[in-house]
Amino acid sequence: MTKLGAKLTYDEKMLDKIIEAISECKGSLGQVADRCMIPRNTFYDWLKRGEKEREEGIDSELAQLSGKVKRVQSDVVVALLTEALKGKRNSKFIQWWLSICFRADFGQNGEEIQKLFESFLKLREHVERYTNSPMEGLARNGEIPIRQKVDSKGNQ
Repeated sequence: MTKLGAKLTYDEKMLDKIIEAISECKGSLGQVADRCMIPRNTFYDWLKRGEKEREEGIDSELAQLSGKVKRVQSDVVVALLTEALKGKRNSKFIQWWLSICFRADFGQNGEEIQKLFESFLKLREHVERYTNSPMEGLARNGEIPIRQKVDSKGNQ
């Protein structure tokens, strides 16, 4: 157990609340701190100290916290990109959310993220087209030259 600040203590119980809140808050660390009733500055300090200790090879509670937070945030990013690909959410919203919550990874290269989402949308369109009509999907992708008539036995 690590005592940080005058009253707030970090322990395993706190870790469980933080990890759960990251998934619920879709990666927003400010919202995680609020939900766990940790002052934002304290939470960010924990993460900063933990990251520094990880880089120095120190296996402290805060280093473990920092590593787990990064892993759960990575899972959140994958889930959001998967939702965008499946069309479960508006891709513009997901692009905006990633640029806000994961600024270091997505906020600086807005054009690249836009291209990524356009690629996702095109891929989703091709998958849907192929799923709905395999022959039409192949024809549109140039994999077969023309649509050929096939009888019930599969003969052309």
